[in-house]
Amino acid sequence: CCDVEDHVNGKILAKIAKRQFDDEAISKGFVPFYEKELIALKSEMEFAKNGTFALGITHGDAFADNIIVDPETGQLSSFIDIEDITVGCLLFDLACCAIGSCFKK
Repeated sequence: CCDVEDHVNGKILAKIAKRQFDDEAISKGFVPFYEKELIALKSEMEFAKNGTFALGITHGDAFADNIIVDPETGQLSSFIDIEDITVGCLLFDLACCAIGSCFKK
């Protein structure tokens, strides 16, 4: 479900709507949070489609478990697990990397 277009065109929201959530998921407010973020995503993707953001080939799942880093320099060496490659906003992969590094261990 990492294809941005699936989120933008409502496929993911439809899957979410069909799923039965337990009380904890409902009480934590996931669906309202997702719907709010989806509005923001759609807005940003309009910028991308209008040429405001650069489009290109993205990894689509550029989180820490899919990145190989040179142990001596700390520089990015490569991406692995490329099943979610798509054409989209080039900032998407950077955002995934940033989001994925914001959690405490």
